Formats: sequence, structure tokens, C-alpha cells
Amino acid sequence: MQSPICWRPTSSSTPRSHREYGSRARTRSQHLHRDIFAVLEDLDTTEPLSLGDTRSFTFSAHVRGVELEAVVLARFNEQGQIVELKILGRPLPGLATLFTALPPRVSARRRGRLTGALVAFLTRPFGFVLRTADRLTPRFL
Repeated sequence: MQSPICWRPTSSSTPRSHREYGSRARTRSQHLHRDIFAVLEDLDTTEPLSLGDTRSFTFSAHVRGVELEAVVLARFNEQGQIVELKILGRPLPGLATLFTALPPRVSARRRGRLTGALVAFLTRPFGFVLRTADRLTPRFL
């Protein structure tokens, strides 16, 4: 299902270049959503809250068995298009695991398996460092 919130539908009066861009953007958005939902396990969301032009909801999930919680804040313009999007996540091990799982998948889809493998190789140490820092930091406080 395509949500009118994510993009503005094109019409026949729209110049050809704008129609093509809208179609490409929609396809990229759909692929990105598939990638995101492929790495999030046991996804649980709350009912959205709204005030004026702002909407928010929370979700919890697991990424490779590591817990992740997040709050999504979105602000919309008069046409229903997203003009600002903030995603605040915690705890650090969950974010680190998401960072090591999602970019390689997106890179492999957009640039090929070799690029995806390279991104996985480069992000793995970063995730390890963040997870380790999260475990060791309390000992120094």
C-alpha cells in the first residue's frame, strides 16, 4: 500500500521530469522500507500521537537479537509531505547493531554485493566498539 503521507502523487499536468523523479523516489522509499523491516524483528508500535502538523509514535524491536527502542517525530507541510523527521533511539547496543545491519543491506541493494560486503566490513568494528563502550563505561563512573 502506498501512503500519501510519504510523497505527493503526480498528475498528468506535472512535467515529465517531475513525474519520473516522483516514481524513482517512491520506489527508493519502498525499497528502503523493505530493508528496514527486514532487519527489525519482533516489531511493536504504539498508536500515533498528533498535535497540529506534528505526528509521533514509538516502537520497540530487536535487531539481531539486541533490543532497540525508538521515538519517531515527523512534521508535515500543508500537502501532507514530510518536512522534518527525527528518530531517537536507545539503547546504544541496539543502535550499534542497527548500524551494522542496515547500511550493508542498503548498499548491497543499491550498489551491488561487493559494496555491501565492504560496508559490512567497515561498520562491524564500529558496532563492536559502541557495544563494548556501553558495557564498560558504567565501571568508570
